[in-house]
Parts: sequence; C-alpha cells; structure tokens
Amino acid sequence: MMDEQLRQLLEQIDPMPRDELIDSLRYRTRLENIMNTANDTQTIGVDTQSHAFEAGGRRHRTPLIIGGIAAALVAIAISTVVLTRDNNSVSTRSLSLADTGISMSSCLPFDVNVLAAMPVAFAGTATEITQTTVTINVDHWFTTDTAETDLVAIALPAGITSAALDGVDFVVGDRYLVTATDGVVNGCGFSGPATPEFETAFTSAFGG
Repeated sequence: MMDEQLRQLLEQIDPMPRDELIDSLRYRTRLENIMNTANDTQTIGVDTQSHAFEAGGRRHRTPLIIGGIAAALVAIAISTVVLTRDNNSVSTRSLSLADTGISMSSCLPFDVNVLAAMPVAFAGTATEITQTTVTINVDHWFTTDTAETDLVAIALPAGITSAALDGVDFVVGDRYLVTATDGVVNGCGFSGPATPEFETAFTSAFGG
C-alpha cells in the first residue's frame, strides 16, 4: 500500500506524463527546458550571507564584550587606587610643649580624677625629633576636644633645643602617654613615658 501511494505521489509531481516516450520531441523539449532553468540561488545566497553575518556578528560581539569588561575592571582598579590613597592620607594636630622653667613645686599633685578632667589625652610613639618639633604617631585617643588625628606635632618652646618632658628626653621609638589643655602639653606628671603604672592610671581615668 505504501509503495502504491508513493508511486502515485511521484507521478503527480513528475513533469512528464507516465506514458510519454523518452525519445519523443515533447519529452526532449521539456527536459531541455528543465536543464536550462536556473536555480533560485539568490534566496539561498541571501540566507547564507545572513547566517554568515549573524555568525560574524557573534564573533565580533565577543571581543567587544570582553573589551567592555576589561575597561570596567580598569575603571574599578583606578577608583580603588584613588580611594586607597584618600584613605591613607595623614592628618596632623599641632600642640606645644610647656615651658620647662615651671617648677615642679607649683604643680598639682598627680591624681586620677584630675587626669580624667583633661580635655585631650592620647598614646603614641615618637617617630621624629628635630630641634623644633617632636612628632608622635598616635595609636590611641583617650579623649579629644577636636577631631582625632594620625599624628601630633609637638612644638618645642622657643630657645629650647632639648626635646624633654618633665626632664625626660623624648626618644624616637619610645611610646608616650600625653595630655594637653588649651593646645599645650601638660607636664607635672600628667604626660610622660608609657610605663605600666601610667597606662593603668590612664585606663582608670578614661576607661581605656
């Protein structure tokens, strides 16, 4: 049944009648016309070019996408560097050292309650000492009347060439506990080297 149906279908699409003789004039003429008829290659060509264009578009889009991602990463990297530099900027506060001519006999006795009333108190390490300035790299602010800074530059009194605090010379690399009032570093035992006993007094006065 299937063979018969297939045969009938082929006969319907066959350009030659079934009973047409191969050597007849009609058969030869129609066969010649069929052979001379050009295939519709234009549509095929358009489709081929279209597919090639789409494929090429994909090939070209990939580098563009990669290039866009790379540019975005570079922008992020630049932004990160800028932000890092901004975050690493160093702030400095200026103080002055009290005149060493003040007699210790005129000082108030050291008391934790008096220490706790100091408006400025910090801890840090001396990183640079010149004839005019002692620079302290602050590692902890106990209290401050202004914004906290990374460094404190302590100016030495005029005519004083020795950087000393209550008779104790500042030394680069040593750590100190310092208080100040009205921009002047307090002496009289309220500032000095960070001994364990002095650390305890500051912790008691300011709560750490």
